[in-house]
Amino acid sequence: MHKFLDHSSLWLFVSMDLHGMTAQCKNLTRLLNRLLDLRKLVHMRRANMYNAAYKNNSLRRSKTLTAENQFERLAESATPLYRHPYEVQLEIKHQIMEKALRKVANIVHSKRKYCSEKIEKIIRDSDGLICPFLGIKPAPQTTNYRNKLQLLIYQGVDGEHLTIGLIVGRGENRVCVPTDHLKNIKSQHTKIIQSTRDFLQSPLSRCHGSWKGVLIRSNCWDQAMLVVQVGSKGLTEEVLEKVKCGLMSYYTPDFTADLGITSMYLQVTSENMGICKSQHHLQGDMHIYEQLLGHKFRISPNAFFQQNTPAAEVMYSLVHQIVASRQSKMLIDVGCGVGTIGILMSDVVDNILGIDMVDSAIADAIFNADLNDVKNASYVVGTARAVSKSLLVKDGVVHDDTVAVVNPCRNGLNKKAIMRLRGCDAIRQLIYISCKPHGNALVNFVDLIAPQSEELPGIPFTPVKAVAVDMFPQTVHSELIITFER
Repeated sequence: MHKFLDHSSLWLFVSMDLHGMTAQCKNLTRLLNRLLDLRKLVHMRRANMYNAAYKNNSLRRSKTLTAENQFERLAESATPLYRHPYEVQLEIKHQIMEKALRKVANIVHSKRKYCSEKIEKIIRDSDGLICPFLGIKPAPQTTNYRNKLQLLIYQGVDGEHLTIGLIVGRGENRVCVPTDHLKNIKSQHTKIIQSTRDFLQSPLSRCHGSWKGVLIRSNCWDQAMLVVQVGSKGLTEEVLEKVKCGLMSYYTPDFTADLGITSMYLQVTSENMGICKSQHHLQGDMHIYEQLLGHKFRISPNAFFQQNTPAAEVMYSLVHQIVASRQSKMLIDVGCGVGTIGILMSDVVDNILGIDMVDSAIADAIFNADLNDVKNASYVVGTARAVSKSLLVKDGVVHDDTVAVVNPCRNGLNKKAIMRLRGCDAIRQLIYISCKPHGNALVNFVDLIAPQSEELPGIPFTPVKAVAVDMFPQTVHSELIITFER
């Protein structure tokens, strides 16, 4: 059609087209700018809520501890988000997780030798995070969820009487505050704590024992394990027997049945560190059992098991999806506890190897594998530093496509453990579960990504994706699952 137009008309026609395209581009630019502004507002809102939560808590903590404000002070310390609606809690935790992932990226950026072109691209595509973040999954149960409670026996705020609870304050200002009012504590646990508090005020407790703490574990059937802890200083065999008799006289079978206590122990702990030196079964069952994703698990007093069972089901379901998508032949569960992860993944891998440094946990894991008819699992006592290619040999075959699941405590893994995991080239995928990704685990992430060197052998891992699960509602903590591959 343009051949019928003269040069001036043609130029006018093209100018009109260009003008229209320019207008469309301007409109598109405005729309993109508005979307960016909205995104900034969301980030600012999250950051403001996060900062306000900590600012308000620090101001409240500065108040002098009194009998009137002790419960509020403990709530602000142990459950600092309890004042916020749950939707706001998730927003704050989302920001905390993003901040941790961004910090890893910043550290990698600052050490240029760590930042390959591949990692650079991942950071750019993930908006400054070390890998794509898929958000935080809410907890099915947000209150009264803790199935494990470790409390201290110490001087209360009046300075005269012993009480059971958590410590508030520092140095000479340290006092023990009861946990009865905390939103994450089970009512059954509160009743058991009250019974132990009454015991401490009774003549039966005056048997020259140095009371140190109380451990309570419970399950979905409202069955509970009570472990009373006493200090080892001056605890002769004669005194130990008096302590046992005092507890047994107070906690009669009928009384424990009313409280739902099905297992009871006395632990002797070291004076300063609280480390268990000996353990004495007093009455009831030797263990407690819990149901998780259709599987049943036996748990010993000192074994690790997630504190929030409904949220743990969400987390382990996500891990199951990740492991199933890889179709690896072997799974190595580092810090396996009672064998939870390996047993739950047993249907999507050929072989499972669990490692844990606690003897009783390994005994529970072996028992639980048999209890759940899992035939492809084996377990060894050891730490992450014991990981080697020789452990991955099954029927004379080395499984070169192994997935490792690491779920350490808040302190993360030490350097030697990271070196072992990196040096084992059979591990092609590593799933790191951290309840404190902004702490020492952050250093682990950087070391897993770092290029090969004498200090860090083996091919580096690449962060693929991250997702969080709110395992601890009312607190600022969550579980972060990062998937690394190589």
